[in-house]
Amino acid sequence: MLTLFRNDAAAYFNTSTEAVLDRAITLYQKAMHLDPKNYFLARRYAELHYLLRPARNREGLAAWEHTLALAGTESEQQEAIV
Repeated sequence: MLTLFRNDAAAYFNTSTEAVLDRAITLYQKAMHLDPKNYFLARRYAELHYLLRPARNREGLAAWEHTLALAGTESEQQEAIV
């Protein structure tokens, strides 16, 4: 929800949208630590990298590679490589 309402969260916490996205990254990393084989979490974490400015290309690529490794169906594989 932080990513969806990042402008509202930034205003509420009196911070920048970049700081809100950094917090979202941290929360996704913690969630994936607790459930490392969760494809849905991995995909959402990887998608979050599209919003980051400046881009974190290596981190984003690693996130997508991890997502692809977790993909169990052909549909999930296609989502991870497109």
